[in-house]
Amino acid sequence: MADPKAWLFLGDANMAGASPHGLLDDTDHENYALHQTIDAQSDVHIQSPWSLQLETYNAYLNAGSIGPQQVAFGPEASAARALADNASEDIYILKVAGSSSLSLVTIGVWPWIPQFIGGSVWDSMQARLSSFIRQAEAAAVGTIDWQGVFWQCGFVDSMYQAGIQQYATALPGFISMVRSTLGDPTLPFIGAKIPTTGTGGEQINEQISEMLGPDGSVTNTGRWDVAGLTHGYGILDGDGVVALGTGLATCFTSGMTETNE
Repeated sequence: MADPKAWLFLGDANMAGASPHGLLDDTDHENYALHQTIDAQSDVHIQSPWSLQLETYNAYLNAGSIGPQQVAFGPEASAARALADNASEDIYILKVAGSSSLSLVTIGVWPWIPQFIGGSVWDSMQARLSSFIRQAEAAAVGTIDWQGVFWQCGFVDSMYQAGIQQYATALPGFISMVRSTLGDPTLPFIGAKIPTTGTGGEQINEQISEMLGPDGSVTNTGRWDVAGLTHGYGILDGDGVVALGTGLATCFTSGMTETNE
């Protein structure tokens, strides 16, 4: 039995997602499993194989935007479908999402980059990753074969000049930390640009273009443009969440050559 392939999703509220289950049909896909955390405190659960039944799918309940007791999902669901279509073995998704800041410390926002011990989403990611690997081993699904990392984050950073300035210097180091944690210094890393109508967001997206992708300064990376997707104050609507996931998977399966630009 082949070792299961796995992808790590990291990022902000768009990675957490709020897409009603009706936007994806309930066609069974039997060779992939989703193991996700919606916020820093959620648990990770191993189940293999995972058949897509969105009414009972291991996601989260969003009482604010789509009504109580309705299942919603993030871009990992549509991405998993696209990735599974190109894989013969079981695939796994681990997601840690919720923070909209890469490195800027602001009121009510935990950044991804560690600022002090116990003071970043990075610490949560490390804990969730360890839990995921332990449970995978306990379930005897094999050694996790990490395939890549998907990322979208930067909205809060774009609101402050300090955040914009820090983003360009912080992202390459963050990519190195994630790759080191997963044990592969050249692991594919694909970053989506942020939905924006402001100059700060445009600056963040320019930095992403300079750093990521086939012509970027950070090697073995990709980027995906989200221009044209409907959003409100940086938060994608349900169709946008689906499109984001499909786009990230498209970038990966293209060998990180496609950018949607």
